[in-house]
Amino acid sequence: MPSIDTIETVRDALAYDAAFSALCRSCGHRADVPAGKLHQPRLSGGIAGLGHHLRCTRCGRKTGAIITVTLPDGQTRTY
Repeated sequence: MPSIDTIETVRDALAYDAAFSALCRSCGHRADVPAGKLHQPRLSGGIAGLGHHLRCTRCGRKTGAIITVTLPDGQTRTY
């Protein structure tokens, strides 16, 4: 398993079976992001920009969520 500091793209993270969660900057709602949604071509870029593509399921806003990636070995990183 690589160091999580070397993972920058959604595709890289998915290759290592990473789990994604998002924290809404507007209302504070935290939710897991299903890996199936991340296979869309528009979401395959950098993880740092992923939060701007997601809409909160609680408040409906698209305010640039804070993304946390967790690898199966327990390493986490917030983008």
